[in-house]
Amino acid sequence: SNKSIDPTTVKFSHRPVKSELSFIGDIHSDINSYKELSSLSKYSLQLGDLCNSSRISEFVKNKNSKYHKYIYGNHDWLRPDFTHPNHNLGDYGVWNISEFNLKIGYISGANSIDELRRKTDVYDPWHENEQLSYNDLQDAIDLLTQSKPDVIVSHMAPLCAHDNLRLYSGYGLVKSRTMMALESLFDEWQPTLWVFGHYHQNKAFNVKGTLFVCVDQ
Repeated sequence: SNKSIDPTTVKFSHRPVKSELSFIGDIHSDINSYKELSSLSKYSLQLGDLCNSSRISEFVKNKNSKYHKYIYGNHDWLRPDFTHPNHNLGDYGVWNISEFNLKIGYISGANSIDELRRKTDVYDPWHENEQLSYNDLQDAIDLLTQSKPDVIVSHMAPLCAHDNLRLYSGYGLVKSRTMMALESLFDEWQPTLWVFGHYHQNKAFNVKGTLFVCVDQ
């Protein structure tokens, strides 16, 4: 519950590190990297963009869904005819890890700034449900502000975090309903730690006493 965490103490690793809990960034179908990065962690949480094809089924092999979870990004296989494994936490909610007395709140989804390109890409198609609806986002905000989790995880970051991030060349800051909903959540509740992926970089910084951590792979 210490809100004065020094960002310089955050350690990132592209190799397996023995830990009680690890956060894994965007995998984009590289199942071998996922297996390697989660191999020494008792608990792991993958932050979205795990897979953009039905190869997601590989994710469940040799992994206990009680300990290893993931949320949706904007590149995950969101077709209505695909059944996600029990490892998926769903759209939003709270993952309680009783062993650590830890509550992790989560919100899935993000917008694709390259939506037009992906609408014609058969290998990495755009999904119209890549972001939660306005109603679901509001329900998520209500739930998380009431439960006040110690940690919040999301695929993308709230608006306030973007001054500290390297944005994609040629696009700049593209606001979306998910980004603004996350900003509304942050206005209501500032957790000790907020972890996210999506931007393909390793960064740690403080905003209003909350430590934000962006995780690359």
